[in-house]
Amino acid sequence: DDEDMRRAAVEAVGAIGESEEDGVLSAMLHSITDSDEDVRCAVCSVLPSLARRGNSSVVQALIVALHDEDYDVRKAAVVSLGGLAKADDETALAELLSCLRDTDEAVRIAALDSAVVFPGGGPTVKATFEKLLLDQDTSMRCIAILGLTRVVHAEDGCTMEKLALSLEDSRWEVREAARNALALLTQREDGQVQHLLFEAVLSRCRHNRAEVRVSALETAMQLTGCGRITSIQLLLQTLDDDEGEVRAAAGRLVASLRLPAPQTVEADGPKSAPDEDEDCAAATELLAGCLARLEVPARTQQKAAIALMTSAWPRGCKAAAEAARSLLHHTCPRVRRAALDCFVSVSILSEDAQKVQ
Repeated sequence: DDEDMRRAAVEAVGAIGESEEDGVLSAMLHSITDSDEDVRCAVCSVLPSLARRGNSSVVQALIVALHDEDYDVRKAAVVSLGGLAKADDETALAELLSCLRDTDEAVRIAALDSAVVFPGGGPTVKATFEKLLLDQDTSMRCIAILGLTRVVHAEDGCTMEKLALSLEDSRWEVREAARNALALLTQREDGQVQHLLFEAVLSRCRHNRAEVRVSALETAMQLTGCGRITSIQLLLQTLDDDEGEVRAAAGRLVASLRLPAPQTVEADGPKSAPDEDEDCAAATELLAGCLARLEVPARTQQKAAIALMTSAWPRGCKAAAEAARSLLHHTCPRVRRAALDCFVSVSILSEDAQKVQ
């Protein structure tokens, strides 16, 4: 009568291994309706070690357990059902996919894991995830993104575009899920995948909504195959953006790049060394782009350029200070003011302060 003893007995039987004896399985299936949730959970967990794939009685018992009041029991049933149902068992697959809407997140994730490896379920599973991308429930759209990331193929440009479209979602949780999924996909060693996704993401960098441009920019910076120079060019585009939210995101992202000190840059452009490595070249590109914005009379662009430079080199940068100093005698007063602001922001050496004086 003790539930701990009953659970221990179930686990002991499971440890013995596969057994098609009617008495053993009958006892287990009887215990799957035990009054104690821990016992029911234990039964669901050990059934794959006792029964062979396709055992109809066991599969049916697990389908019933998918609707148990305890979420741990439902999760265990989901995991076991995925390992015991036959490839042509459409009922089991449908029940498994219905658990994607479970009220408990752990059950939903378990259902996703079981669905993507369900034998022969590929087309049905993929279609279900694509449908959930349009669901009104935010958590369902996030689940759909995770699922599609697991089942999409390199040649499936249509599905990749649908994933990129999720960067335009009204909910930040969905945009974040899409950003992480797209970054994960480009880690595949497939140039076609990287190209398709990068093009899809770049088109969102010009979206009319600021939050979408931010998500696209953050995604592009994460994509494998997006080199340092390309990343810098994307960040420089934000200097012309009207929304402070986008410019602030650029500052956070450039700080994460941990760029080295750039080569000397003057008002007429960068002076790059022939053998400059990619990181240094990217730093030089950034400094040159920011310097060019300082010469634009628009105060917003000037401030954005200064902010980007101080984010890139928070402890100061002598090359940046020299670049700003070269503009202190510009004919335009606004440019001289911007140059002075920039010089003060990026200078760390006492000799620089003396130069200002």
